[in-house]
Amino acid sequence: MTSEHSHARRSISVVKTTNARCMLSDLDETMSVCESLAAMIEEIIKREALYADGARRLAFVGVATPEYQWGLVVWLRSLRKTSDKPVLLIVTREMAIPDDIEDVHQIVAPELREESFVYDRAEFRNVMNKFWIFALTPLERIIYVDMDCVFLRSVDDLFERDGILVCPDYVQTRDTRRFNSGVIAFSPSTALRDHVFAVAQGVKSDDGGDQGALNIILRDRVTFIEEGYNLLRHYHYFSARSDTEGVSILHYIVKKPWEWRHREKPDAMLVALDDIWTTFLTRDELLRLVAEWRRGMFHLGPRGHSPPTLVDRIDRLERRISGSTATIRLLLGLAV
Repeated sequence: MTSEHSHARRSISVVKTTNARCMLSDLDETMSVCESLAAMIEEIIKREALYADGARRLAFVGVATPEYQWGLVVWLRSLRKTSDKPVLLIVTREMAIPDDIEDVHQIVAPELREESFVYDRAEFRNVMNKFWIFALTPLERIIYVDMDCVFLRSVDDLFERDGILVCPDYVQTRDTRRFNSGVIAFSPSTALRDHVFAVAQGVKSDDGGDQGALNIILRDRVTFIEEGYNLLRHYHYFSARSDTEGVSILHYIVKKPWEWRHREKPDAMLVALDDIWTTFLTRDELLRLVAEWRRGMFHLGPRGHSPPTLVDRIDRLERRISGSTATIRLLLGLAV
């Protein structure tokens, strides 16, 4: 589906803060960023004339970080095959957007962290940035979707439904009323924003990320919808089926389809699902991805896992050491 607009509009805005990071526990600082984000949205709407003639302020929203660049490419391209609604990206730094994708607007916001959350997977380092979506109060309704998802069918109908809409998390907690935070459709408001950030002050996340926290914060406010709007790529579900009939959004949890290495033994059962993701790449993009895979294979760590990057090492040290920058650098030097 092509955009209803006659030219490919792009914009980039930056939330200016003293620090590149905000702590969830600092309510004054986080609320200041929230106000800046809302102002940025108003500025983009006015500058780009996004909602002319009184059109409803509807948008798809994503949160992107550099390690999810390949995810962003397919996220955007698959979305544009099913919807022409504006896209707003909250990023930690400007991301490359494919030339064929229109109406995408980026806002560079500070990272959001919570020191008390302990995560086991490196990609959980930036998941708390998702909380910024609740600051987009100038919008009437948004559909938030994680970057490791692919759109197979239109989900525009979620713009017409009410409430905070989520899908069940049936992998680790199939027997409880727990939702997966990879897809959330809701109507932003200052009341909802204030509730999320206020309650977050004392929340303990059982998974070390946004999902554990949001399941507590929004527990009594969500409405569960059909799982096809956020179908998790996992053998618990796909061992009993062989197709994606009725699936609107396929969510690649755990192993990402742009990764060459597997993470779990049953990943071999799900290769066909990774093939679906690959179909949204151009020939040149696929060649670049294959080149990355080939080079990645020559930098293997123990048991086939890539060694931790410098960013990973810094992040681990920041969590464990309360000393000076000089101490961190010294330990990094010894670890190399």
